[in-house]
Parts: sequence; C-alpha cells; structure tokens
Amino acid sequence: MRRVDASQLRDARIPAVGSLTRSATLTGYESLATSLGMDSPHMLQMVSLPTEALCDPDILISLDSVARLLHESALRSRQEAFGLLLAETRGLNNLGILGLVIREEPTLRAATQALITYLRVQNGGLSLRLEDDGELEALHLELKLQRQEVARQGIEMSVAVTLRPLSTLS
Repeated sequence: MRRVDASQLRDARIPAVGSLTRSATLTGYESLATSLGMDSPHMLQMVSLPTEALCDPDILISLDSVARLLHESALRSRQEAFGLLLAETRGLNNLGILGLVIREEPTLRAATQALITYLRVQNGGLSLRLEDDGELEALHLELKLQRQEVARQGIEMSVAVTLRPLSTLS
C-alpha cells in the first residue's frame, strides 16, 4: 500500500494519484457503522478495502471502493444521510498536512486556492474549481467514479468535508 509523502504538497508537478484517496476518508466510519448495527470490518471486506484503513489514515485506498462502501452502508443501515453523518465530525485535522497548509493561508480565498491546488494529494478522484463571474463566486466539486450509481453518498460527504473546514476559516 502506498503512503502519502508530505513533500508531494510542495511540488505541483507530481502527477495526481488517480482514483485513490487517503484512508482518512474513513475517519469515524467504524463508530458510525457500529452505532447503526453494522460490522465495519465485514463491510470493508465486502468492497475489497483493507481493515487497516480504519486505523491508519495515510493508506491510499480505492475511491470507487469507498463510494461502494458508503452506498452499501446507507442501504444496509437504511440511513439515507450516511455520507453526511460521516462528514459531521470532520475538520482541518482530517486533511492531514493539507489541513496545515490551508490553515496557514492568510485569506479564505487563498485557503480555497490551496485546497484546489493540493486536493489531489488527499483524494485523486476529487477535483475542485472556483468560478468568479465578478459578482458571485462558485466552488464546483467533481467526484470521478467508475460507477455513478453509487456516487450519492460520496458526493454528499465530499461536499460537507470540503465546506466544513473552509467555513471554520471564514
């Protein structure tokens, strides 16, 4: 399993990790799944994710497997807002070194730009784009998955995880 090297944040020429994400994406999964009556190791095995991903936030894991995990967890728990519930406890600390970079930026716009630039180190299948038409700024999020039918939970979690840390800086 590949670990994220913090030095990659400094060099924008390093290629994106593709459809991999840091296992920090699963922070809080075990306690949420257990509270909803699910066996988290079994759920991870079902979608071919290593159970070590629950303990080590820096393992690179398949984004598509995470999306399937969230989808299956929502179905089995009958909790339509599973991805949002998982995102509730997230903050800058869940972004690892990227969270430190963002926190040190002098303005919210600079923090947003840093997030856009370096997000690929955190999650290779998630991209952000900032549009400014002079009157309104919009942040666009794209989650690149092979199977869009399992995307809802991942999209909702990604939006919440992206906006929550930025809202603490404003």
